[in-house]
Amino acid sequence: MKNKILIGILPIILIWMSGCISDNPVVCNEPYILVGDECCLDNNDNLICDGDETTTTIQKSMTSMEPTTTVITTTSTSMELTTTVITTTSTTSITIEPECYMNKDCGINGTRIVKNYTCYRGDLYRQSMEYICRHPGTADAKCIGKDIFEVIDTCGGIRFMCFEGETECLTWERYYLLSCGRIEDTLERDNCYIDAAKEVGRRSLCAGVNVTTKRDTCYYDIYKAEDDVSACKKIEDYDLAGKCLYNAAVDEMDIDLCDSILDLYWREKCYDKLWEYQD
Repeated sequence: MKNKILIGILPIILIWMSGCISDNPVVCNEPYILVGDECCLDNNDNLICDGDETTTTIQKSMTSMEPTTTVITTTSTSMELTTTVITTTSTTSITIEPECYMNKDCGINGTRIVKNYTCYRGDLYRQSMEYICRHPGTADAKCIGKDIFEVIDTCGGIRFMCFEGETECLTWERYYLLSCGRIEDTLERDNCYIDAAKEVGRRSLCAGVNVTTKRDTCYYDIYKAEDDVSACKKIEDYDLAGKCLYNAAVDEMDIDLCDSILDLYWREKCYDKLWEYQD
């Protein structure tokens, strides 16, 4: 039964296959290839129709260090390498040395610098500049100076005086010698020395008087005020010097002082006066 069925179907299958076979088969010559029942162009011989191929572009960026950039572009059809650009930028850093690391790095070996000696309420002060290091060891480090006032001596004002710029308290005599000596006007300076000599009773101040007659008068006034016979011997005018020594000899009953008188009138008068006292 089965054999009968196969014999009946076989003629039908042969008729169908004969219809699929063409009497004129398609032949494609290079550079064409057969695809289905048609020929297509295949110039690059990759068994793919050129019309069916697609172009692929690959771009890749790589950054090694800013702002260096590498760009590579390739094309599948021509496999051509494009231009590569490399740019490199370098940075130079500068290190700043701090001005100071500690206080002793400032000033002169970190010591105080004496600026001046000054007076305050009659006492002597030393004005110094002390340097300190602000923000030590950093880029903002800076030496800054500050004034330091310290008392050096308490002059008191009775026997000693403070004088600007001097490193110690001065006697009144020394104080006036410096004070009057700074006066530029001659007349005013002479009057300063005379007044100072009378105030402190020091004949040495009379030596600063420029005019001779005023200077001699200054010595004579000192003798009278202080009984300082040595002041009489500083007088240049014979008459005034004789008068000064005469008074001193009579007061002290000293014949030697009469001998020292250069002016004849006063010397003879001095002798007579002393002989009168002896009688």
